[in-house]
Parts: sequence; C-alpha cells; structure tokens
Amino acid sequence: PGGRGPDPGRADPGGPRRDRRPQEPDGLGEFRAAGPADLAPPGAAAKAAANLDALRTLRAVDAAARPATPAEQARLARWSAWGALPGVFDADDRRWVATRTELSTLLTETEWRAAERSTINAHYTSFEVAIAIWQAATQLGFAGGRILEPGCGSGTFLATIPDGIVVDAVGIELDPVTARIAQLLHPTAEIRAESFAETMLPAGHFDMAIGNVPF
Repeated sequence: PGGRGPDPGRADPGGPRRDRRPQEPDGLGEFRAAGPADLAPPGAAAKAAANLDALRTLRAVDAAARPATPAEQARLARWSAWGALPGVFDADDRRWVATRTELSTLLTETEWRAAERSTINAHYTSFEVAIAIWQAATQLGFAGGRILEPGCGSGTFLATIPDGIVVDAVGIELDPVTARIAQLLHPTAEIRAESFAETMLPAGHFDMAIGNVPF
C-alpha cells in the first residue's frame, strides 16, 4: 500500500522463571521476547530505523497475504511507533527529512494521520516493567485464562507472558498500523484496531486486565 503523507536493561525482579534462550515463537507462531534486545531499541535514530524496517516487513508480509515468519516477527517486534519521534511529523525538523520521506511512501494518508496523532501517547512499556507486572499478577494468583490488554501497542505484555501461563487474549490498539503488527506477532490473540473508549465487551468475560496505560 502506498500513499503520501505531508512533505516533508533487565534486572531480574524474580517471579516465574523465563527461558533465557534467544527468542523464538512457540508452535502457534506467537512471538516471545527473551529480553529487552528483542523489543524496541534505545535511542531516537535507532528507533526510527527499526520502525522503518518493521514497516517494510509489514508491507511485504501483507502483500504476500501470509503470516509473518519468525525472522519477520523479530523485525516487527522492534517497532515502537512514534511517541518518541514527534519530529518525524514536523516538516520544519530537518533532522528527519530522510525518515519522513521514506515514511510517506510506506503509509497511506489515513495511516499517516493516525501515526501523527499517536505521538502524544505512543510510549511503550519496557520489557523490565512488563515482566514486573506479570510477576505481580502471578503472585496475586493469576494462573491463566482470558485477559484484556487495553492500549496494547504492538503487544509487549503478550510477548512477555510467563512460561506455563496459557491465555486467551484480546488487545485493543487505536493506531491501525500498530494493531496490524500486534496481530502478526500474536496471531492467536484477538487484536482490535479501535479506541478503547468505544470497545464493547461482555460483562465478566475476562479473568484479568493487564497493561501500563494511564486510563
């Protein structure tokens, strides 16, 4: 799909033991992160480069109308959206001319506007924080079941589910590109590309809601 936009580290918190081997999806094709290096990189330039690589990968997968391979999932998982990179959408910010130019070829106009709006709130949870929240959930007695992640981003909490925990997951994500990436990373989850304010779900359907957003 094309279109033009405007011109242009982990301290172990304890809890359930995790497999420290390099990440590889399980038999269902679910992406699992073994450490911070499997997710978005630090630094603005590295984030921008990883985002563009993830978008190229997304377009290739969608053009082929197939699931993402493990190698493609590894690239998609480094997506961080644009919360740390608002200058990409500022035509007067000359630091991002090359990024802005390529991005305008990778997003439709609708996707561009959604990405631009997301700069105020697309700030993803770190691997370490997600692990700590999962630790708290299991210590409180969660052992598996139906979970809801409102504002799921690309699925950091789904990528850090502790070993041995089986879930039936629903994720809500406003940005359509991010939602599509989350679905490719977590094909067994239901990822809804919509505003959580408009989400309709049956009462009592979930065993737990998990996340790290200021709702």
